[in-house]
Amino acid sequence: MLRYSVSQAHVDRNAQRQAASSKQNPAHRHLQNLAVILLASSFRVIGGVKCIPKLHQRNMAKAYMTPAGMRKTCCTCKLEFLLDNFHASNQTPDRLNPRCRSCQAACVKRCIEKKIANGVPLVSPKSAEATRARKRAYYAANPEKYRALSTLNRSNHPEKTYASSRAARLKNPLAVRDYANQYYEKNAGKIRPRHASQAMKRYAGKQKATPDWADLEEIKKVYRTAARVTEDTGAMHHVDHIVPLRGKTVCGLHVACNLRIIARLENISKGNRFWPDMP
Repeated sequence: MLRYSVSQAHVDRNAQRQAASSKQNPAHRHLQNLAVILLASSFRVIGGVKCIPKLHQRNMAKAYMTPAGMRKTCCTCKLEFLLDNFHASNQTPDRLNPRCRSCQAACVKRCIEKKIANGVPLVSPKSAEATRARKRAYYAANPEKYRALSTLNRSNHPEKTYASSRAARLKNPLAVRDYANQYYEKNAGKIRPRHASQAMKRYAGKQKATPDWADLEEIKKVYRTAARVTEDTGAMHHVDHIVPLRGKTVCGLHVACNLRIIARLENISKGNRFWPDMP
């Protein structure tokens, strides 16, 4: 049987260490307090609210291994979750948010409500402009990717796309007009031949839809009146066929009684899909 002998000097050293740990040095305590003050003053002030965590990073609960896998305890609700229930963070030792997803969402909601109650903007103008600049730069670097996503979204949600486009045209008609003019000037070589082809196709359709008994002078009067209304009001007006010439289920005639003068945006939004008493 082996026996271990312990020297008296070893026992004395252990006793001294325990006594030193039980009595904290005042100078050491002062340095700790100073470190806490410097730590608190180093956090940024966001929206008038100082973002200081309740616990220092060293005291935050880290992820730990259990028989069921890696887990972590939320510092707010004190419940244990798998790591999938924590957002990523670069401010903690284990690179995970100290709060679980539910508690973090509630914390963000309280912060937003507090800012709104105090009249503080949720995002500063500088941050908003930096975000827009970053998105513009990424879009300029990946135009094909965004074009493909936009085309896919329009094909998957045609009604939603049409509604949003129509709302944008009605909300900012001048901005839409300026954008269309700039696009036309930039791509005139592609657009002019297409417009010419469409104009000839529509002209041929009018010729076929104009019966021999149609009063051509009355038709010209309607177009002259539309030009005069545009000049007087300063807003573009079109001559619209009440029953479309090339509807999907019915085709109207190019006669005076089938013409009316309406605003340009109304005519564009109507297209050849609607007419009075349509089934």
